[in-house]
Amino acid sequence: MADTHDRELPVGSLRITTGCQYCAVGCGYSALLVPVGADLHDTETFPEASGFITPAMRGRIRYRGSSFDAAVVPDVRCRLNKGNHSVRGGSVGSNLVSHDGSGRSTRDRLTTPAVRRADGELQPISWQMLNALMARLLSETTQLQARDGRISVGHPERLGVKLFEYQFLENTYAATKLFYSLFGTPNVAFHDRPSAAGSSPGLADTGFSPHDFAYKDVRDQSDLIFVVGANPYENQSVFWMNYCSGKRAIVLDPRRTATAQDAVDAGGLHLQPTRLGADSLVLHAMAREIIRRWLDFDDSRALTDFPLRPGIHAAAASLPVLAAEDAGGGLSRAKLPAARRRASRALGFLEFARDFLRVDDPDSPYTLARASQASGIDPDRLGEAVDLLFDASKERLSEQPKVAILYEKGLIWGFNYHNTAAVGALGLLTGAYLERGRPGGRARGRRP
Repeated sequence: MADTHDRELPVGSLRITTGCQYCAVGCGYSALLVPVGADLHDTETFPEASGFITPAMRGRIRYRGSSFDAAVVPDVRCRLNKGNHSVRGGSVGSNLVSHDGSGRSTRDRLTTPAVRRADGELQPISWQMLNALMARLLSETTQLQARDGRISVGHPERLGVKLFEYQFLENTYAATKLFYSLFGTPNVAFHDRPSAAGSSPGLADTGFSPHDFAYKDVRDQSDLIFVVGANPYENQSVFWMNYCSGKRAIVLDPRRTATAQDAVDAGGLHLQPTRLGADSLVLHAMAREIIRRWLDFDDSRALTDFPLRPGIHAAAASLPVLAAEDAGGGLSRAKLPAARRRASRALGFLEFARDFLRVDDPDSPYTLARASQASGIDPDRLGEAVDLLFDASKERLSEQPKVAILYEKGLIWGFNYHNTAAVGALGLLTGAYLERGRPGGRARGRRP
């Protein structure tokens, strides 16, 4: 489309490259601004648009003192979405702020700061007044003083902060730098939890980052996708449609979601629990059965021969080093909690398989039969899921793993540590090394 991108536009028109404001997939968009009255249906004039510009993509705004009819359209030139969009992404234009009252969803949006008066009404104030008011409140609350070019904070613990973390990086970095570095308060909590702790601590203890997979790895190199606690077809639609749809998938979800139905349509499985709260039990039972089937595959095999991916043994050997770095102040704030837990409580593979999962014990609490009984998942379906995982991962000594494990808040916002540790352990066993992560996670932009 490059040859048409520079096509002449109506005088005074603007193009602004941007992105979708909704989920974390990161789809590319173009904001097309033309003087009021220009025809936004002309896709030859706007080659970024992949088709008809719908009413939901449009809005009327003021920009740099002038009025424009705007369309925010998915950009066909973006390598990620290639002009595709979700239902949400197709309505970005509807949420443009329209100061003339024509906006369908922004008529009641505040356009200036406001304070609530004694009678309960909001009183608009200027940004200058807001800055002065906040500076005074924060300074008096924490007893902040500036003397001889130095700043001291007498009571940082008096300041509590609740911060929406899914903002643009510039906002979250500035906010955390202000509250951590200047005020030094320990009482910072993000929107979805009561502290600044990570949302996947169990995963960190298995040595993974929660945001470490690449879309192209899932598309080009994985043979099987295991989705647990996530609904990417509906919530990360472009990622699923462009990179996952059509692949064989296993979906663990109590609901018959669009993702689950798409998996079944492509020859995959839907594991549908009827009793909730047994996610970690199900995941550990699947891990135990994978180890058992690997042992049964060849009578000469032993647990000590299990082919964990290179780097896992090195990670276990590095635990004393992590403890030493912790003591010497060599680890960042973000890595300290996981390093301490791993140094004090981490299980090696043999301990995990023999003592925790009890792979040779028929009375183990982590048998498929017990997982089925606790969760209500059909035992035959659970066995079929293990078959798929084992078949996709038994060649895990190859250069590239074949299993992608995707999880999200359905797993995190439950028995958090147990669930995230269990999915991390299953990832290690199946070789899901590069392609395991949160399709809805994103970089936070916090100050380290």
